[in-house]
Amino acid sequence: PLDELNSSLEDKVKARTKQLEKSVEVLNQTHRDLSRSYTASVELLSGIIEVHQHLDQSRNRDLAKIASKMSKTLGCDKKARRQIYYATLLKDIGKVGLAENLLQIPYDKLNPAELKTFKAHPTLGQALLMAVPALNEAGLYIRHQHERINGAGFPDALSGDAIPMGSRIIAIIRDYSLLLDGMLLPKKLSDKEAIEYLKAKAGKFYDKDLVFLFEHLLQQESVLAKKGKERRVALEELEDGMVLSRDVLVDTGVVLVGQGSVINEKIRHILASLCQSAEVPPRIFVEVCREYESLNEADISDVA
Repeated sequence: PLDELNSSLEDKVKARTKQLEKSVEVLNQTHRDLSRSYTASVELLSGIIEVHQHLDQSRNRDLAKIASKMSKTLGCDKKARRQIYYATLLKDIGKVGLAENLLQIPYDKLNPAELKTFKAHPTLGQALLMAVPALNEAGLYIRHQHERINGAGFPDALSGDAIPMGSRIIAIIRDYSLLLDGMLLPKKLSDKEAIEYLKAKAGKFYDKDLVFLFEHLLQQESVLAKKGKERRVALEELEDGMVLSRDVLVDTGVVLVGQGSVINEKIRHILASLCQSAEVPPRIFVEVCREYESLNEADISDVA
């Protein structure tokens, strides 16, 4: 009888354990779904900001992923890496209220009044994100993105390590992109020229070690791209589980489906509708032989 009782208890414990394991898995999946949805919302907001400034959304997202990779290399935990990713995407949120003509003037051509207005955008950006507790840390990084290593930046004239790591990363990412667009200097620079500019200002404007890390990761991305890690496919070739290696854009340049999205029936339907209505069919590229890893289930920095 005692053995039977023990056996019965063991069976009940095993059954209860399985129930708990299933409950935990449901909770974990719910968390992953919420995280994925949250990141998608941030990326959508970022796209709206970029459209307002007539900038390249796809490049902004690619650079945000490099920012996350930089933070991973530096030993930041997952929470910090995600916040740096969000902050890089939303770095210009404070510019949404600025006049459109002001956004088209290169930084070195702003007059004193325009410069004063422009310099308010980092603090405004932080203020806008204060209402979202999950983005408060990202807001701090956005506030200090224009600080300089030598203390000559704004809004708080921080210097050296007093500048948050996320802000130092964003400064490099931001100015690299602005240099390519001709919005920091009177002319557009090539990739190589932009890197040389950053290196020349390292130790003054930018964290020297981070500049060289950024250069290394950019070169790494370039090498991977040249190895044929993606292929172009027709709509009818898309299969569930494939991963988009580039953003899919509508005619106006707005991102319809983002890089890293996993193909499913819903996305195929969206793309089919776009192909029917677009004058020029969108170009669709998928990653070759890459096992899907969610942006939110693992590290943002692991998705390239």
